[in-house]
Amino acid sequence: MNKKLLMSIMVFAFLPISLTFAEDGSSSSTTPKPPIRREEMREFNNGIGDQRKEMNEKIRNERKEMNKDFVENMKNASSSDQRKTIIDQRKEDGQKMRENASSTRREFNERAKDMRIQERMKANFRVNLMKIEANINRISKLIEKLDSRIAKLKEVGGTFSTAEGLSAEAKQHLSDAKTSYESLKTMEPKEENKETIKKSMESIKTHLEESRKAIDLAVKSLKKPVTASTTKTN
Repeated sequence: MNKKLLMSIMVFAFLPISLTFAEDGSSSSTTPKPPIRREEMREFNNGIGDQRKEMNEKIRNERKEMNKDFVENMKNASSSDQRKTIIDQRKEDGQKMRENASSTRREFNERAKDMRIQERMKANFRVNLMKIEANINRISKLIEKLDSRIAKLKEVGGTFSTAEGLSAEAKQHLSDAKTSYESLKTMEPKEENKETIKKSMESIKTHLEESRKAIDLAVKSLKKPVTASTTKTN
């Protein structure tokens, strides 16, 4: 098995963005639902199985043709020397056919392994993209709720510059995460892109974490006493 491909799939398999937030403000680490990968890999493996069947069928047909020719040649042989020559040739051809069949199967299995690794890398990459998008959407909704809360409190009266500043910071980190995410979606999950994808995923994770931290700090600041900017009179 190609060692570089094996290392690549390990990176793509274990580098999913683990930042998943609950609506109540807590954070938890979850993984995408495995059926996504299982279904894709099951379909891929079925395709590999069909190719293997075709290969074995071709080998069997070649063996049948060789045996058919052998029987025909033996019928047409007019002397024991001819029959001996045909038998010796059959043994030689049979040995070559077995070696070729073994080599063909071995090469096919190696290609299938590499193809399976590549396909698993792509499946993991797609799952990671789905998870990143879900986290981005979740952070966006939290920021919307934060801004809505600030707006309602401002209607009552008070200064909320700290919360507003933190909200702006959260939005900036979210924007940076979205930019990296859009760039990440255009990448091919291949060996030569491994390091670039890794750095991009780490960058997205960092921005989402920083955005969430800013949201948490903003929420805490809203719980502190505020100074009324106006005094209401009857």
